[in-house]
Amino acid sequence: MRARICSLMIRRLLTRSPWPLSCLVLLPFVLWTSWVQDRGMRADLVDRGLLEYWVHGLFEPWSWVPFIHPPLYPSFMNATDFYAGWFDVPVATVMIVHAAVAQCLVVVFVAWFFARNFGSPCALLAASLVAFSPNWVRPFENYPLGTTLCALAMIACLGLARTGTKSSMAVAVFAVLAAVELHLSNWFAIGGFMAGMFFLVAGRRKIAVVASIAMIGLFLLSTYPGLYQVLAEGPDADADATRGSVTMEWTNPLLYVPLLLWLLPGMIRRFPVGAAVALGGALFSAVSFGLQHYQLADGQPYPYSLHYFELVDPVLCMGAALALKTAYSATERPALRRCIVVFSLVLVASQLGLFWYGQRFVWPPPHSFLQVAWP
Repeated sequence: MRARICSLMIRRLLTRSPWPLSCLVLLPFVLWTSWVQDRGMRADLVDRGLLEYWVHGLFEPWSWVPFIHPPLYPSFMNATDFYAGWFDVPVATVMIVHAAVAQCLVVVFVAWFFARNFGSPCALLAASLVAFSPNWVRPFENYPLGTTLCALAMIACLGLARTGTKSSMAVAVFAVLAAVELHLSNWFAIGGFMAGMFFLVAGRRKIAVVASIAMIGLFLLSTYPGLYQVLAEGPDADADATRGSVTMEWTNPLLYVPLLLWLLPGMIRRFPVGAAVALGGALFSAVSFGLQHYQLADGQPYPYSLHYFELVDPVLCMGAALALKTAYSATERPALRRCIVVFSLVLVASQLGLFWYGQRFVWPPPHSFLQVAWP
């Protein structure tokens, strides 16, 4: 009897709201692991060459930085340097704090939006995948903020696809503009989603065209003439150093497995908005692999890797959660539903396992994450 009551309480906790576990487990986990890394950094126990908190330095405010950082990037770098001086802390500490705040924001917004639109279990799954993501082990420069802005832009575009209102379009256009002003690669995920919205979501073709024109037009206006000047200069990557090298950075490849569910008959028809998210993640991945292969982006062997995939990681987490939720709702067979639940737990466990596995590269022997966490 007690076991049954306990089981019902746990089930109720998981299905009623994502906030108890998010506030008691996920957010404290993010803050604790960030605090441990900052402590290790101050004691010079981490591999600074791997982590690369601060690489490119300072630039003219709101300028294009070859090759090829939009105007928000130098503004972010200059602001980081200012914060470090204002609070009299290492610039690496500013980067770690910023990454922790960024990850917490993504966890909160994903949990809030998914709980509101797709139910508490789906929200808790997506938020857990984000909180335990191994990509956050390496808070490289502007990428935590770029990841946050990409995730918020995708959430805003999801809201646009679901409601189709003018207010949701204004929010989506603003969110996308902020995301691509910091990192151009965010265009690939957003472009894939908007294309999916145009082709797959019934009744949203007109608003997808209008929103896309507004997004692209405002971006081109805000970047003239700097974008065209840096394009004329050409890339500065070493074309022979890592040509043909392809890597996914610290991204969990299992996140792509649920996205394959959208290829099953009836899945796109059942929930085309989720399929559009999957298309965004797929386009980003395909373009990033191509950029690495031809050395238009700096592909490196693991664990350094190409950090671009950090940007799309929350999008993959959201797409995976939506795919599993849709597949669960699409079947009435208990055995298949149990398999989906088990795979969801395996996916969360794999995220956490890769997070801990990644720590071995951050903390060179004889030091370890746990030694600093509990000295």
